[in-house]
Amino acid sequence: MSLFNNTIKKRLGKPRNSGITIIKDNGIINDLNLEICSEYIDIIKIELKELYLINKNQIKQLIDKYKELNIKICLDLSTINIINDDKNIKNIIDELKYYNFDFIELNKIENNNYKLLEILKKYDIKYMFKIELDNGYSFNYTSDEINEIIREIEKSFTSGSEKVIIKQSKRNENENEEINRYLVDEIVGKFGPPNIIFEAKTKNYQKLFILEFGPDVNLTDIKYNEILDVESLRIGIEEETRGITRSYKKLKGSPSIKFLYHIIKNNQDLDQDELVKLSTLPKRTVQSCLSYLIDKEFIIEKKNIKDLRKKFYRLI
Repeated sequence: MSLFNNTIKKRLGKPRNSGITIIKDNGIINDLNLEICSEYIDIIKIELKELYLINKNQIKQLIDKYKELNIKICLDLSTINIINDDKNIKNIIDELKYYNFDFIELNKIENNNYKLLEILKKYDIKYMFKIELDNGYSFNYTSDEINEIIREIEKSFTSGSEKVIIKQSKRNENENEEINRYLVDEIVGKFGPPNIIFEAKTKNYQKLFILEFGPDVNLTDIKYNEILDVESLRIGIEEETRGITRSYKKLKGSPSIKFLYHIIKNNQDLDQDELVKLSTLPKRTVQSCLSYLIDKEFIIEKKNIKDLRKKFYRLI
């Protein structure tokens, strides 16, 4: 009997719509562990430059091998500026059809790539847009800035994006590895966990996103040698995520309810007086919000053993 039978999360098999792990290809086809890890790899990204620098037959063999292992293939076009003329677009379409890519990854929707999108739709080629956070994951964005990010994501889905990838700008990648929970919760709460993919290049970000949204969060840009580590975090073998088995639930309700929930999420074990003080909401409003969150099983109420007259609140 396994030590973890009572705590591990049973993962859905492939093809998955959530809990997706995306890695970049780095010539791993020769790695003997590929078949062992293949169950935990949903998509492999190949950059456009590889199509020109590596022999065409070798690339085709590589992709065919991935397909045999039930791994989908994405061509990353987000790092280049696509010239929007007929000849260039035809070349891209020919390459996509020849190699049988499942997706392509594009930069956020711009006025100059509508022509490419029309042709992709015509040939039923799926694509995902990437939205870059100029100030990184941890920045304290204003409401207007968050609304602008939400609009960009909405525009991507309206334009036919299968899912939307959220990433940091390169200048923010090496800064303190924290996430602005209000920002990422607003994004996931608006569009739903299966539709958003977070770039998580480091182990700390992988852990933070899994702790925040549960084992079924979608993650991209995972290093090949960290696939098993990510899967261990997802199913709760790692100590940091042991017992984190429930998936993210979308919180509905008034702005006051959402605001109070975020306060409890970031400041565990607060009593009612502390919540009134921190939120600046009327006591009656706080009481109403707490009742809603308890009823919907987002938080629980606990007695304070130091003062039994008081109760404190924490996430379930």
